[in-house]
Amino acid sequence: MLKGLIFSFGLLATGLSLVFVDQDLALWFNEVHRESIRLAARSITNIALGEYWFGLAILIYVWSRWVRKNDNLRSWAVHLFAGLLGSGIILQILKWSFGRQRPHVGEAGDHLVFHPFQYHWHYLSMPSGHTQVLFSVATALVLLWPGGRWIFFGLAAALSFTRVMILQHYLSDVIAGAMVGFFGTLWVYAWLEKKVPKPRPLIGGSPKNR
Repeated sequence: MLKGLIFSFGLLATGLSLVFVDQDLALWFNEVHRESIRLAARSITNIALGEYWFGLAILIYVWSRWVRKNDNLRSWAVHLFAGLLGSGIILQILKWSFGRQRPHVGEAGDHLVFHPFQYHWHYLSMPSGHTQVLFSVATALVLLWPGGRWIFFGLAAALSFTRVMILQHYLSDVIAGAMVGFFGTLWVYAWLEKKVPKPRPLIGGSPKNR
């Protein structure tokens, strides 16, 4: 029920942002005297690059399987990798299907330009890939630390907004990316459930190795 409400709210927020917010927000950040804001955002936005988190998942898997065996941590690494991969595939299909123009291409106010079914990166704005990665990682972190969910998703949202600030995405792209990262990852976890045990939460210290 709650997930259904979140999904519905996300769709509504995406649509409202596309119609009423995207253009004005992009134009605001595109103003010349806001260059310092864009530079500051650009310095941190790439923390969401997928290769960093795929690499981390692989390193944790190798460490927990062959160096210092820990089944729980190994299971978490599998979930992190699979969540990133599965939600990433969904994201790429949607990007290709929408073909939305990025804010920095042409005039920042051209928020309703779509060229579906082509691969030029100028027209792969919706949904945001960086946001998908951040929300997939946040969803994985909640598996280990459920009590930190508000911190993880709050940080994911704040970092995702840098994509709007540097004119790589419109706000609706970011909202859509958050939905793909969260719901796509949950879908992958449901598929994994019978194949790889879900990691146990870390409460009061690390769980014992099995």
